[in-house]
Amino acid sequence: MARVMTSPRTLIAFAAVAFAVTACSGGATESSTLAKRALVPPVELPAPAPATTTTTPTPRSPAESDQLARMEIRSVLAAAAEIYAETGSYDAEPATIAGLTEDVDVVALEEAALYDAVAYVAFDQRLTLHRQSASGRWFCVDVTDDGADHGAGDTFEQALEDCTDDVLATGWGDVFSPTGSDEAAITAVVTATFEAFETGDTARIHELFGPSATCTAMQLETVWPAGLSLIESQTLALEAVTVSGDTATASVSAGPLSDPVWPLAKHGTDWLNSADPCELLAPLATDRANIAAGDTLERGLFAVRSLYVEQSSFNFSPGLLADIDADLVVVPPGEVSFGTVAYRGNPNEGVLITGAGSAMFLCAVESSSAITVYGAAATIDEVDTASRCRAHATR
Repeated sequence: MARVMTSPRTLIAFAAVAFAVTACSGGATESSTLAKRALVPPVELPAPAPATTTTTPTPRSPAESDQLARMEIRSVLAAAAEIYAETGSYDAEPATIAGLTEDVDVVALEEAALYDAVAYVAFDQRLTLHRQSASGRWFCVDVTDDGADHGAGDTFEQALEDCTDDVLATGWGDVFSPTGSDEAAITAVVTATFEAFETGDTARIHELFGPSATCTAMQLETVWPAGLSLIESQTLALEAVTVSGDTATASVSAGPLSDPVWPLAKHGTDWLNSADPCELLAPLATDRANIAAGDTLERGLFAVRSLYVEQSSFNFSPGLLADIDADLVVVPPGEVSFGTVAYRGNPNEGVLITGAGSAMFLCAVESSSAITVYGAAATIDEVDTASRCRAHATR
């Protein structure tokens, strides 16, 4: 029987008021409570007076506080995973979970305003964790069979909404809090850089890297075809920025482009990335281009096979491929490049060609009497016929 999963906001609302309802209802059922209660943040209880001490700890920066809050959530999440592996449920006492972590306090949701701790809200096979940073920002993660959805916000409600919005976020995104003009400028540059990585804007990327880079805009376009996404839907998380005079480093998390030491330099009043973009991006761009070119080739082959079924021949006009797949850009063989395809055929076989990464062309031969042959070469004239493609076969 399929499990019916209750809305996490409704369930968390129940957790937040459970103590009060138990005291006042005289044994009311959970179902009646859920039907009547709306979402409320953790109860605002007065914090106990701090104990007298002779030392004053150095306050953390907002960025450091946010890092600590996220780290504690991850620690509690790992402990909860141990419980789930043993019992098949996240249901456990907060003290039990705390005993499996490294010095992280864990409390029920209704105690989150009273104690500086991670709030643990378990509903059998669903788990929601909350943590308020010393910066005031709230972090949340909601775990279901679909994965762990991360959220953050300036209030408890905003964080909960973010981590239960049915849009699965695998990280907390840009959570660094700049505390100075240089830090703010660096945050803007890093964010713009990764936006260009995602959209494949090679011209913009070249503007965001310093003039000391030997890589020209034309060279960059050679190793990275314009429009090709390098990070797809990966979420950028800017963890920290360290400034030292006219140089700085940023700690970034963004899938294959993650780097705890991302270098930047100040040029006049502007901060720019100081790595060489060709050296930095060429390996990843080549891999992504080859994968994308392989996908384009397979889509083209599907169109070729469809036309063969209709006509019982491979001798058809190349332009008909776009009638089968409107996203195919069909060009003459001499003009083929990344994102385009060229086709030649006769009654018994046809060859399809597309551009891949730097100085690479992929081809495939489809025939009525043999399995598909795939090939690759550095120049178009090495793969622009069926016989030449077979001569450079890869499989």
